Amino acid sequence: MTARAEVYRCAGETLELAQFLEEALALSIIMLFIIEAGMQKDFTPEEISKMIVEARRDQIPITSKPVTKKFQQNLQAQMGQVNLLVQTGSMGELKRTLESKLHVSPGGPSASIEVLQGALEARNHLCHGFFKSHFANTDTDAAIRSALSDLSDMKEKIQEAIGFANSLVASLQDQFPITFSNFERRLH
Repeated sequence: MTARAEVYRCAGETLELAQFLEEALALSIIMLFIIEAGMQKDFTPEEISKMIVEARRDQIPITSKPVTKKFQQNLQAQMGQVNLLVQTGSMGELKRTLESKLHVSPGGPSASIEVLQGALEARNHLCHGFFKSHFANTDTDAAIRSALSDLSDMKEKIQEAIGFANSLVASLQDQFPITFSNFERRLH
């Protein structure tokens, strides 16, 4: 394998990890939304999905209280917004949403948020400037070594953020085993 091919291979692996991180952030956001909506106590994910799909009912019990059609419609709209964010949001949007759900103020002290910020910056550099910064004017052995070193650092930052997201998901699953027992963790 040529040295340049090794750079492409490492870049591909790092981008794949960034996609895993996006999935982990999205799963965390969905889980936190369910908790914020008060649906974590008595309902399985299937029951939650059924409740949202069956929006035509006037009264559906959530926890110990019945809810009105208006509440149900608001919940359905919020779930739609969460789903749209998860499907189309950038990693930055996912990170900001997670920060707001964890009640972390921007600029506030949080090692976990700093880990996510580092991963976001690494992913953005890889997607928007990595190859230009390393190979714009040269394709030397030094440029290859520099690119591989940079990729190694980016990969480490993204893996650390995946570890944080995985631990958040695992913690939520431990706290609410009935609700989240069927949530699949496809994360590395």
